[in-house]
Amino acid sequence: MKLLIKRISNQNGLTIIELLAALSLLSMVLLSMNGLFNLGLKTYNKVTVEASLRDEADYVVAMVLNQLYSTHYDDIKPSNDGSLTFSAFKQPIINQYDDFANTNEDISNLAQIGTLKIENGTIQYTTLSDKNEQQAQKYQTDSSIHLTEKSSISMTCTKQESTILISNGTKTSVATCKSGILDLNLVFESNHSDIKPYTVKTEIGF
Repeated sequence: MKLLIKRISNQNGLTIIELLAALSLLSMVLLSMNGLFNLGLKTYNKVTVEASLRDEADYVVAMVLNQLYSTHYDDIKPSNDGSLTFSAFKQPIINQYDDFANTNEDISNLAQIGTLKIENGTIQYTTLSDKNEQQAQKYQTDSSIHLTEKSSISMTCTKQESTILISNGTKTSVATCKSGILDLNLVFESNHSDIKPYTVKTEIGF
């Protein structure tokens, strides 16, 4: 390097070989700096996306938990399409008493009020009103993150109750689930193909 500086300061100038050598050395330094910059940028993007996957997973699980405890339902049942159906008694209870896990209620029927399911890469709760009007609430904050086909929602009923429905003097026995365990197996995937999916497996009691 001292020789190169000495030659530069020399009024005789540089030879073609010396100039090419200097340019080659400068190119190597610039390429090394560019490689380090790209590596740092790639690492930063990876850490950011992985953090987004975890944040999205925490949000979805929290929303499912909130929906489970805020919905006024009398029964939950799994459906063939992998969703959960929430149902409630349609009319107010006139009389009720517990007798060995049996209740007598003067009501009409058990009506579906909503479903919790995975659809189009997101978890959503669809409310069904008395007028059969549907309103879907999607649990998603980041559109670049979606649930893969490996995701699933299932449940295990730990306590069933036999309910006697009385309508116009006719009695009908209906089994309802009063408590159980909700199993969430959620696999979150980013649009960035080089980032591994983030899997969440959790159990929620209700």
